Amino acid sequence: MSSPRFNQDPLIHSFYDYSRIPIWIFTEDGILTECYIRRSRPDMFTPLRDVLPRIYRDSKKQDYEVLARNNELYISIRCMPDGYDSPVFAILGPILFTSCYSLFEMRQLSFSVGLSDQNLTDLVSYLHVLEYSRAGSTLRLVTTLLHADFPSSRSTDVRSVLDQIIKAQADSANGDTRDHDRPAHTSYREELAVLQCVRDGDLDRLADTFRSQPEIRYGRMSSSPFHQTLYGVIANITLVTRFAIMGGMPEEDAFNLSDYYIQKTERVRTPAELQEINVEMGVDFTSRVAQIREQEISRYCQPVRRCMEYILRHVREKVSLDELAEEVNLSPKYLSDLFRRETGQTVLSYIQEQKIREAKFLLRHTEDSLGEISHRLNFSSQSYFTAVFRKTTNLTPRQYRALHISDERL
Repeated sequence: MSSPRFNQDPLIHSFYDYSRIPIWIFTEDGILTECYIRRSRPDMFTPLRDVLPRIYRDSKKQDYEVLARNNELYISIRCMPDGYDSPVFAILGPILFTSCYSLFEMRQLSFSVGLSDQNLTDLVSYLHVLEYSRAGSTLRLVTTLLHADFPSSRSTDVRSVLDQIIKAQADSANGDTRDHDRPAHTSYREELAVLQCVRDGDLDRLADTFRSQPEIRYGRMSSSPFHQTLYGVIANITLVTRFAIMGGMPEEDAFNLSDYYIQKTERVRTPAELQEINVEMGVDFTSRVAQIREQEISRYCQPVRRCMEYILRHVREKVSLDELAEEVNLSPKYLSDLFRRETGQTVLSYIQEQKIREAKFLLRHTEDSLGEISHRLNFSSQSYFTAVFRKTTNLTPRQYRALHISDERL
């Protein structure tokens, strides 16, 4: 199969001239087939090209389009070029959050490995700097570029077309088009990404998710900006409380903490103060779930604890005994015996147990197909996923969803 060619090639190249945001095109199997980036300096370009397949794999593990990695941002867009029989994925980035980096901070960027200090500094200076508040409009702009039905002729006046698109985006941001194309609410997938962090007690991922989704949209519940935000924050507190209980927090403790934060909203007078409470509340609940998780596994020896933590962090990936053994610096045979002796189950059964736990969550809270869930959790096939699920729960995934989805969404 030939690599995908977009009718919008000249537009994409011109978009890069405008924004300096690189665009990388991947097949669903993760093969890089096309890239739009300055190539005048191969010694700078090659390390960046080498790291993008890993970025693509990371973007596929989450349920929303924006991936934050320390001080860099990537945007993933699924698209179908004309004449191509399967979808491809466009990864935009890296996009930087600030133009001011120390050399130490540059060395924390994912693509810094193998670059000299000078080349790294030069590459960083080439990349686009994006304010958090502009992330949403940039995503909409690039989606328009990738899907718009424009002429494929190279004589297309691409700058004129781009000017029209950018003006339309700016008008929309200013309310001139009444925001017809702008969702009034934060999407369910974006909400779920935060709530999963709470349930898992994952503070690191929560921080990245907050950064990836900077603009919370609460709909139009009130003409008052303060009351609009107040109602949204109270709704968030309710959802976070429920997911913290799912993560193991005792119900009474969770409800008491919920009451505390709702009462706290009554003592502030601005939307900005309410947003601060919203973030504080999310971090607080997540921290408490993390402490409970840590206490649950504290009775095991350090290598087993580290394995459990690793499995939980990578539950959507394929995790092997060899990989775990390398992580804790033990032989696979010794680790296998140690894990069984400490926990009473094999490493494989523990991995499957955590994957089925995650599958239950996805079945209850998303509309993803069984094939999508199986693929997301890295089962070798949907039939194998169904067999493992049935062995663990005595139900097929479809039966489980039918029994639980109505109650979960009440």
